[in-house]
Amino acid sequence: MYGLVKLKLAPNTIDGAVRVLNGAYTDAVRLGVAAAYPVTGTRRPSLRQKPVAAWSADEVKRVFEALKDDPMWNAVYWVVLATGMRPGEFHVLRWGDIELEKYIVTIRRSMTKDADGHR
Repeated sequence: MYGLVKLKLAPNTIDGAVRVLNGAYTDAVRLGVAAAYPVTGTRRPSLRQKPVAAWSADEVKRVFEALKDDPMWNAVYWVVLATGMRPGEFHVLRWGDIELEKYIVTIRRSMTKDADGHR
């Protein structure tokens, strides 16, 4: 696990790897393939939750008031706010992802940035 820390992986990534290994070793001990659980006593890095920035109800009202005469942007903000869509999901949304008659938006992709900030 400390090798993962040295690689500077995110704590959530390390936690996911530890969970997979935990399950694999639990099965190995249960099946008699391994005599003991080899990572007993190890500690995981603490998970850091980034604070989520969200608009207040007053901010949402002000946006819709500003957009009341612009039906296209009004609709865009309704979709984004009603679905809780992330910016990376909105940026790659396509018309084929929207079923207007059924009021369905399907999130199929997300845009991310690499270590240099490139999308």
